[in-house]
Amino acid sequence: MPKKESVPQNEINDLVTAGPSTGASSSSTSSTSIDTALTAAENYFLKKDVENLFIQLQKLETTFSFKHIENKDELVVLYTGLSNKHIFNALFGLLNKFEINYYLNWRVERIEPQDQLFMTYVATVTNIFVTWLHLLHEVIFEGLMSEVPGRAKSFACAPECLDQFPNTRMIINCTETYSELPNDMDKQGETYSHYKYRSTFKELVGIAPNGVITFVSKLYPGSTSDKKTVEHCGILKIFKEGDLVIADKGFLISDLLPPGVTLNIQPFLLEPQFTPEQVAMTRNIARARIHMSQYEKQRPLSDKELLEIVANWDYSDDDFDASDNDKEEDEYTEEFDVNNMPIVFEDDGTVINQTLENEVLIEDVTEDVVEEVIKEQQPQINALERKQEEQIRNIVWKKKNLVLNEDVLKFKGNSDLPSSITDLSTPFQFFRYFFDDTLFKKSEEESNLYNVQKNPSRPSAITTVDIRQCLGILIYMSIIHLPNMRSYWSQKIGVSVIKDTMSQKRFDAIRASLHFNDNTTVKAINDPDSDRLHKIRPVVDYLNTKFATLPFEQFLCVDEQLRATKARHYLKQYLPMKPHKWGFKLFILSGVSGLAYKFEIYTGTENRCRLPNEPDLGTSANIVVRLSKGVPHNQFYRLYFDNYYSSIPLVSYLSSIGIYSLGTILRNRISNCKLPTEQQMKKESRGISHEYVATVNGSNISTVVWKDNKIVTLVSSFTGQLPVQEVVRYDRKQNKKVTVACPNLVKEYNRHMGGVDCFDSLIGRVHREQNEPLISLAAFRIEIAECLCKVDTRTSTAKRGRSSTNDLEKQIQEKKKRGPTAYIPPKDIRTDATAHCCVIEL
Repeated sequence: MPKKESVPQNEINDLVTAGPSTGASSSSTSSTSIDTALTAAENYFLKKDVENLFIQLQKLETTFSFKHIENKDELVVLYTGLSNKHIFNALFGLLNKFEINYYLNWRVERIEPQDQLFMTYVATVTNIFVTWLHLLHEVIFEGLMSEVPGRAKSFACAPECLDQFPNTRMIINCTETYSELPNDMDKQGETYSHYKYRSTFKELVGIAPNGVITFVSKLYPGSTSDKKTVEHCGILKIFKEGDLVIADKGFLISDLLPPGVTLNIQPFLLEPQFTPEQVAMTRNIARARIHMSQYEKQRPLSDKELLEIVANWDYSDDDFDASDNDKEEDEYTEEFDVNNMPIVFEDDGTVINQTLENEVLIEDVTEDVVEEVIKEQQPQINALERKQEEQIRNIVWKKKNLVLNEDVLKFKGNSDLPSSITDLSTPFQFFRYFFDDTLFKKSEEESNLYNVQKNPSRPSAITTVDIRQCLGILIYMSIIHLPNMRSYWSQKIGVSVIKDTMSQKRFDAIRASLHFNDNTTVKAINDPDSDRLHKIRPVVDYLNTKFATLPFEQFLCVDEQLRATKARHYLKQYLPMKPHKWGFKLFILSGVSGLAYKFEIYTGTENRCRLPNEPDLGTSANIVVRLSKGVPHNQFYRLYFDNYYSSIPLVSYLSSIGIYSLGTILRNRISNCKLPTEQQMKKESRGISHEYVATVNGSNISTVVWKDNKIVTLVSSFTGQLPVQEVVRYDRKQNKKVTVACPNLVKEYNRHMGGVDCFDSLIGRVHREQNEPLISLAAFRIEIAECLCKVDTRTSTAKRGRSSTNDLEKQIQEKKKRGPTAYIPPKDIRTDATAHCCVIEL
């Protein structure tokens, strides 16, 4: 509250002496004059208080700007570092001549341009923050971690579980910290952790045997391996000769450790089961490493404990003053000889026996083998490919439209189905077209070979008929669900058709012996040519060969599919956007009608299978290249895919072999992109689109961005923005449907991209014949299962007289019109000419 001022005496006297015009005075008049004077004085003080408070309020509402300090040179120097206001004004006058484009494309209007420059020079807060932050890092972090205690000091308070490892210097492990998802796709890949399933930063933590954290590394991207983290973090400089390091199986760092330093990790399972010595060693190491997790999760220090540590910074109460630079005696060497203890571990699939002297023994590895592997892995990029890569990096986009001539877009291929397909009429005939005797013969040979390998003295023989019947029973089981497999042969709830086909003992024997490939030809995991689908690879290749006999449609698409399963397998994937979230992931090349032409089961190693003449366009783009190998070139087929596969090199490569392509694309995959940013497009009205065209390796490629409910970016080699069409959309603000402009390539993409989705929907319903209605998938599978179990499975009997199959079929067709009175077997069983009753014509 401001100090009250005194009222001028002359004003008070005038108020007191003022009276009636008659000049008469009385006691009442005197008292009234005094009250009036006091009221006037009180009003005067209140008026002064209001004025002072108003001035203070104006000062509080006024922002801090350059005008407040421009007349005081010492304040100008303090806040800006410039000598006086004249230099500042001269600099502002120079910069004000240019147009200012703000970094995030939003204008600053409430702050004057002069004060914006002033804010740029005010660095006091930033200076203080950065200074104290670095001070805390140097004192608290680098000060504590600068010296690592020696073995004797670290073992003073070690737990009993480490008594078997007295030379232990440090227990190391990596921990990960969650981070925000970067906008850059490359940084997303670098920070993505396959262990945490999100973006993280990794750091290496070292704990002494007594539980004290003695080493913390810098942060590394989450995808960095444990071995690379150890190699670059500087921890190797800490270890001395005779030290023992305990880690988990992921730290295959024996080749990085200094001479005389031993690594102790749990043994790998190289035999069907661990030996008793390996079990004991695994248990002891696990008991020692469990303290790592306990100390990582221990409670934070209280304020009182922190004050005690700071107050006694240089005080030690463990009676040990030895550091790494002091000489110390190792009293445990005689009790536990680490030098003669070999460590067996697995480095990338190769078993290595390493002792303290770092003697690495790798069998069957010669210089010729190493040179051959290096030669195979060396990139085979010729001068033309390097020139094409340079053109892609230096793309020049121009604001124009891509419109091709109808003659250029005319389809030159043939998509008519052959008569071998159109003549098929029954479900079993369709099944036999794709699963003929070639596949069953292959399974018969490999299954009998496996039986001989398993039991040479008494191998059980399996025939093609047995395999077909077993497959038919499995299809029945997929339709008829019972508590367990034995229930299908139960006397009470069993299925008669299964019991009549095969005994349970025979079914179990066939199922245990069923093979499609030779187990002796399996290659090691670390082999570049290893195949995770080795056991079913002949089936996959055979089906793709049969699918390739179908003529391709003009409009093709590539997309992923998830085959749901509850099996426990390392190839099972999790896709949260799919109806069935867990299963095996497949990449499928399909037509717009839903017909699949080629598929590929995801195993994570498919990118190795690349021919020498095929370009390496990236992991996702190479999937499209592999699936489209069978598509005829220069016939102007059209291929569609989404932004998981799309890239400019992929569209350019497909265009060079005569295959048009169209797909959505991520903006960061477009080199030198000139399309408006997402922030700029959000300011536009709905339906606005922009197109830029560039020539890449002799092919015209168009990129279009369109605003609908979201911002959509597409790339194409045969169509663009024109002709602009219209689509109907619901407008929430107007609460009605409105017409929105739509580029032509968006309509083209939506019309032909759903081939794989159509394939998924067709799985649930099957066409029987063109003139008959749809049948359910269950009915389709039941008929196939019945034919597999009964066709060509019984011994034929001799017939007399002339065959009357055609007459019998005519009678059955006539009987259908009246309605059958009894069950009629499928046509494939009726006409197999095997073990039917004799028909004698007189």
